[in-house]
Amino acid sequence: RKRLQKESYRLALEEFLKRPQFHLVRTFSAVAGTLRYSDTDLTYWSFIADGALPDAYKKRAETFVARMSPFLNWWTMGVHSLFLVFFFHGVLRRNWSIIVISAVIILKVFIHAVVVSQARFFLIVVALEFFVVALGIEDIAKRRFSFKSLSQAAALSIVLMGAIVMAYSPAAAYVRSHDELQVLYRF
Repeated sequence: RKRLQKESYRLALEEFLKRPQFHLVRTFSAVAGTLRYSDTDLTYWSFIADGALPDAYKKRAETFVARMSPFLNWWTMGVHSLFLVFFFHGVLRRNWSIIVISAVIILKVFIHAVVVSQARFFLIVVALEFFVVALGIEDIAKRRFSFKSLSQAAALSIVLMGAIVMAYSPAAAYVRSHDELQVLYRF
């Protein structure tokens, strides 16, 4: 066990260096997929997974999740898009509250991109994104409204979210086609 702990960093580095393109695409795909489908994934674990609810409620829970999933996917993307609008707006207007909280969000996403990417770890990201949106709205209300700044921020958000959405499916397909299902390590 101690040897495995000692060797794990070397092992991870060797695996990354063996297939860097695969691991970069896998990381992007995992984070983009988790950010896009996090609410749907959490709904599954909250309502449908074995033991989540008594069996008597299982059929109704499955129907509820089936009906809500498409909405939740778009809802999640909408939240991230709104965050990006107010993130870019905050950067353009040099709002340090927005910039600092956004840096925390980016750091949190980066950490989970490298360590583990599961929906439950991104709940705090969404909560902080709501906080940035609120700060952005407050910024617009308190300062002189700048249509130019807001429209530039919206355009940047649309471009970035569009790129992420368009790149996700090909990235996920690439990962599925190049993934080694079982890797054995011997010590």
